[in-house]
Amino acid sequence: MTEASTISRRPSRGRAVHDPQALTSRQQELILYCVDRGYYLIPRRATLRELGMELGISAASLSLSLRRAEAKIISDHAKAARGQV
Repeated sequence: MTEASTISRRPSRGRAVHDPQALTSRQQELILYCVDRGYYLIPRRATLRELGMELGISAASLSLSLRRAEAKIISDHAKAARGQV
């Protein structure tokens, strides 16, 4: 049995645990800006290119910053779910 086959398909009702202090102030600023602008909605209301232009940075730079912040958030969530907090 692979690890992926043990993943429940039912949504979790638990609350995610993440310490906002784990993000740099810039990462937190970018995440909040992108949330406010609808980047994380489905469908997206803004693209990386649009947001990057508004922020005065390249889409690639914004993407990298968001991915690093998202990785911290997801890693913290996974640790909490496993009781490794």
